[in-house]
Amino acid sequence: MDTGPGPALRMEGADLRVLGDLTLPGEAVVVTFTPRRNFTETGRARSSGFGEAFLAKAGVPHVCFISKANHWWNTPELDAALEALRPRLARFARVLTYGVSMGAHGALIAAAGLGASHVLAFSPQADLSGRLPLHPTWARDMERVTIRHELATRLPAPGTRITLVLDPQVAIDRAHRRAIEALLPAETLPTPQSGHSSALFLSDLSLLKPLVSDAIAGELDLAQHRRALREARLRHPLYRMRIAGRLEAAGRPALARDWRGQAVDLLLEGARWDSGKAHLLVMTHLRELLEQGRLRQWRALVQRLEAHPDHAYSAHLARSETHVAAGAAKPAIRMARAAAALRPGQAHPHILMTEALLLAGRLTAAEKQAGQAARRSGGFPRDWARLAQALRGAGCAEAAARAQARAGTAGPAPGPG
Repeated sequence: MDTGPGPALRMEGADLRVLGDLTLPGEAVVVTFTPRRNFTETGRARSSGFGEAFLAKAGVPHVCFISKANHWWNTPELDAALEALRPRLARFARVLTYGVSMGAHGALIAAAGLGASHVLAFSPQADLSGRLPLHPTWARDMERVTIRHELATRLPAPGTRITLVLDPQVAIDRAHRRAIEALLPAETLPTPQSGHSSALFLSDLSLLKPLVSDAIAGELDLAQHRRALREARLRHPLYRMRIAGRLEAAGRPALARDWRGQAVDLLLEGARWDSGKAHLLVMTHLRELLEQGRLRQWRALVQRLEAHPDHAYSAHLARSETHVAAGAAKPAIRMARAAAALRPGQAHPHILMTEALLLAGRLTAAEKQAGQAARRSGGFPRDWARLAQALRGAGCAEAAARAQARAGTAGPAPGPG
């Protein structure tokens, strides 16, 4: 691994890039590790490190380990980089390693080599060998990876503070947490209903930066952050949506609908959340209102969404869907085009335009529009499946096959690592 001289840090290898700024003043340095990335889907390597922008803006000395593949830090370049870094970090009173999922695994196994005094690990993994449950995408990664670094043989030094942040209701994360606790003392900040995305959950609630900042300052009071999370979590749409799912499973559909409606209200009031997941929540709630015959509530919500710059896209699609269902091709196309203008890279508007063109009997135009949809991202599985059925019914076999293939792969991406 090639290394740059002096405190301004840059190391470059085949598997890793390490960037940092050790010229900034401060008693603590933060070393971060990037999470898993779908390199095939994104088509490009990372240009910056995990948390780099926040740390640079805050004026905190930092080093960022950037993976060039999903090797889960099983590369000899990791140890080479740690050996080169250790002397450069000697001036700091505290070394904090920090990461999410695959990055959290890196933060744990690199802690001893960096002389870390604190590890901040969000939804981490303890073991990648298959002895513990793994998400299918992680397991596929490991089929191409030779395990070189296991936590059991690379434990942080005695006395290192280990802070785990995770959703204890996620079975995989719970299993890895127990395995970590069996190996070394660790404390946990539970983030119920966050799923595997515990860091994003805290970020949406504006609780991530205070947590990390307190850890950097050596003043992390976990009890205080537990209280803050309990007070704030009802402001997160994801929390309310997952409560709604539990109510639905318990046979209380009316109460579940109310909780989903409250989640949508939070979005309209400016709650922060991933735009794709927010769109899924809104569309699911709108469809449920239609299925239950609550047309007045549906119309009122669509009007509110249309007036909101972040959610007009969902409103246009909802109107287009109802026009398609009613067999009204022209207004369906008009509303789908309005949605496409707001998010030109998304497939959903083009799915609806294809369906509307099929209703109008314009098969050639529909096949072309189906191609437009296939070249874009997103779309829910049920929408692709519905489009495939419509294309088959119109005799467009090749386009139907492509849509059916997308029906099996569309929807929210699998949990990150």
